[in-house]
Amino acid sequence: MRNFGSFTINGGTITGNTAEKGGGVRNDGTLIMNAGEIANNTATSQGGGVQNYAGNFTLAGGKICGNKALASDASAQALGGGVENSGTVTMSGGEISENSASNDGGGVRNATNGTFNLLGGTISGNMSKYGDGVYCHGNATTAGVFTMSGAACIASDNHVYLNTGAVITIAGTLTAPAPVAIVRPASYTAGTPLLAAATNSDGNVLVTLAAEAGKFALTSASSWRIADNGTLVQQ
Repeated sequence: MRNFGSFTINGGTITGNTAEKGGGVRNDGTLIMNAGEIANNTATSQGGGVQNYAGNFTLAGGKICGNKALASDASAQALGGGVENSGTVTMSGGEISENSASNDGGGVRNATNGTFNLLGGTISGNMSKYGDGVYCHGNATTAGVFTMSGAACIASDNHVYLNTGAVITIAGTLTAPAPVAIVRPASYTAGTPLLAAATNSDGNVLVTLAAEAGKFALTSASSWRIADNGTLVQQ
């Protein structure tokens, strides 16, 4: 289905559908999910479960699980097994699990014009070439916004892939057990920023970055670590 208005999911299941974009739901409006499932859908391009194209998607409960972004041929790309986002997604609860993508973002793929705010819930058991849990896209001039705060946590069987220029912005004290996320940078280059502290409208920093940086780990932890200032350093 495609939503241009306001759609709230309080139960039931959206399952077994196939589309080029948004196998289960393509959202251009306001989508709120409190319960139910978006499960076992397929996209041949973007968003196996949900493509949040230009909308606002709030995930407070329910499951997005078993969806696939599966490329139609070897030359094509398939992005965002669970959710592909180029709007705004706020996840405070629920589950994004056991989804897969041929290319980027098994659980969530956040585009350069996307904002993904993670406050809680579960991201686990997803698979992809880059960013099993979350893939945050970026380039030399712009990058998607990915914030974490409160109970935000990405399971240790999933990693966060930060493409060139992308960082995780910490918007509040992280309360989940460490590591709250295992990070894979696009390249292991000393001095690369991986974490940033959010600021308010007055420019005041909301968290002490040094107190939060130790809650993250790296996929290559044997010779690299994240410094107190959020940058990549070689041990």
